Amino acid sequence: MIRHNKTLLIIIIAVLAGTVLIYFYLTAEKNKFEWHESYDSKSKEPYGTSYIKTLLKSFYKSATFIENTDKPMHALLQGRGRNTVLISIGHNLFLEESDIEALSQFVKRGGQVLIASNLVPQELMSSLYASSCQEEINYLTSDLRTARLNFFHPQLRQDSSYTFSYRYESEDMNYEWMFLNPEIFCLEEESITALGYLGSSDAVNFYKLHVGNNGYYFHTNPIIFTNYFISKKENIGYISGVFSHLQGTTIIWDDYSKLPLINNNASDKGPLYYLLSQPSLKYAWWLFLGTVVLYIVFAAKRTQREIPVYDKKSNTSLEYVQMIAALHFENANHLDMARKKMKHFFYFIRTKYGIQGHAINEVTLTRLAEKSKVSKGHLKELFDLYHLIDKYSYTNIESDKLSKLFFSIDYFYKNCK
Repeated sequence: MIRHNKTLLIIIIAVLAGTVLIYFYLTAEKNKFEWHESYDSKSKEPYGTSYIKTLLKSFYKSATFIENTDKPMHALLQGRGRNTVLISIGHNLFLEESDIEALSQFVKRGGQVLIASNLVPQELMSSLYASSCQEEINYLTSDLRTARLNFFHPQLRQDSSYTFSYRYESEDMNYEWMFLNPEIFCLEEESITALGYLGSSDAVNFYKLHVGNNGYYFHTNPIIFTNYFISKKENIGYISGVFSHLQGTTIIWDDYSKLPLINNNASDKGPLYYLLSQPSLKYAWWLFLGTVVLYIVFAAKRTQREIPVYDKKSNTSLEYVQMIAALHFENANHLDMARKKMKHFFYFIRTKYGIQGHAINEVTLTRLAEKSKVSKGHLKELFDLYHLIDKYSYTNIESDKLSKLFFSIDYFYKNCK
């Protein structure tokens, strides 16, 4: 009996090992790269930024190159300004008030700033920009498989445009390319200069925000500065055109203040991150775990003790729900119930769609409507109703307002995709 078990175990392990090897062979090319947008300047993966950092060193050959990984902006820019260029490429930018003030002084002293980000750095923008058009700066999206980028300057503009196609693993896919809200430009607006566009001239994706005699340069598509696009020879002309606007003898590459699209800090990844990120080690690990499980299964037949029978646990969930409902009904605290209901709703849209309900604005409202397939009008009505309840109700609200909020949220749950 023991010999039979050992033979069966060997056969199972051999079959499992063969399956893993075949799977590894078939998927090795597919899993060769990590395709998330990390904007990590040390990463050579497709959407890291190590290539652009190397390219900048050759583009500004005579300049001093400083890579910042540990200093906040107010410490980094102290005493700097003239002939210095600060570059930040990432999903967004995190700045405190002291950092914003340091940036302002840096530009006033003659420094130049390039910020390439998917989102508007709101804290910085609110300190710099007062619209003549009564419009806030925000970014819109265009879902495209191939983006055509170009410049307004006649010496930089290319007749056929520069084409960028988003790639994920083995195929080109649609991507949300960002551009500046067209309503920002009006006859009175003189503080913003459009430098480049996406597709058509009214979809500005590269612009300068003037501050005194100097200013800040913003690009709404940081992904074009990643390794995948830099490695293509036909894209170098566009990249050079962007950086031709910036001149300096000192180049500062800032990694400290930028926020990546996905948090990739090693401390958050766990001890098995590297092992599972390498295909060969990953398959060896799963093979080891499978072998251990099989050994436990077969060994347990001979060594497992008798399992005592315990009384079946009773389900008291219904009684608990009824008790909580009765407490809320007796207290009639409609305001508290409304806030709890919205708290669960915020959690739902954050986990399902990756959208922060507490920071809803026109852009994120549009994104939520597109992703959930629920009309933007209904969503706006829902958020407006909760805003009135939460901000302007101090003790309690009427039951009909709670009912209206409940049915509005319930409609979203029943119709969202």
